[in-house]
Amino acid sequence: MSDRPSPLPCPSVAAPGRRAWLRRTIHLAGAAAWLAATGGLTGCGREPPLRVAYHPWPGYAPLELARHMGWWSNGPAIEAVRTASATQSVEQLRAGAVQAAALTLDEAIRVHAEGTPLVVVALFNQSVGADVVMGGPLPSGGVWRRGLRVGHEAGMVGELMAHTWLERVGLRYAEVTPVHITPDEHETAWSRGDMDVLVT
Repeated sequence: MSDRPSPLPCPSVAAPGRRAWLRRTIHLAGAAAWLAATGGLTGCGREPPLRVAYHPWPGYAPLELARHMGWWSNGPAIEAVRTASATQSVEQLRAGAVQAAALTLDEAIRVHAEGTPLVVVALFNQSVGADVVMGGPLPSGGVWRRGLRVGHEAGMVGELMAHTWLERVGLRYAEVTPVHITPDEHETAWSRGDMDVLVT
């Protein structure tokens, strides 16, 4: 008999238990983020809503589903701010336009290290999508060469993926042409042929 703990059951999205879990997640995460942002201090007047940024990505689908179902408004005052990419979410966070953002852990650590104080208030235990290096046909000779145009989102996990992949194919980052591009622009730029390789 295995000593490993059994995985938690994963009911269907339509199941009442799943809906209740999602509601609790949104409300508890919102309350925790509000406390982290305000220190728990309240005044006599109505507090402005906590603004939470997130971008289209399968891993953040529960946030969009909760917004669509109207669950954001059932707990503490929370406003969903949909952005086009993690880069935009970080920019809004740094500018003070939002008080919380959905980010990968590496993004949160980097932003915190660069001077924006952050506290992780909730974790999504499933990561879906991204982390793929895609390219067209290999050049003649079957080897990727210097000057290769490599598309990725600057400063995010895609940049780490680009470095790692280049090492695997025998190239250095300084030997290629980085094409910094956010995920919302991937499809159009790839269709135009703006790059030879793309980190999704």
